[in-house]
Amino acid sequence: MFGIHGTPYHVEFTSHKDGSPCIAQTKDQLLVFYIEELRDIVSITARMKNIGYDPCTPENPYWEDKGITFEDDHGFRVVLINTGGLSY
Repeated sequence: MFGIHGTPYHVEFTSHKDGSPCIAQTKDQLLVFYIEELRDIVSITARMKNIGYDPCTPENPYWEDKGITFEDDHGFRVVLINTGGLSY
């Protein structure tokens, strides 16, 4: 489960020991979180490293320039971007 402390949003990734394998099809199959507060990204990065996930180099250099990328054991990637995202 991944979420931002103090917000009502989270994303949960699930698996089942008897389930079918679910491997990412490409290294550019991403879940991107747009996070306005840099301190939140720093905190999340520290927690990710603490549980054994170091940042990885993204396949697309755009993401390396804009944020920080992590990859899970199945090859799925999460990108943390220091911006509020799209404004409508």
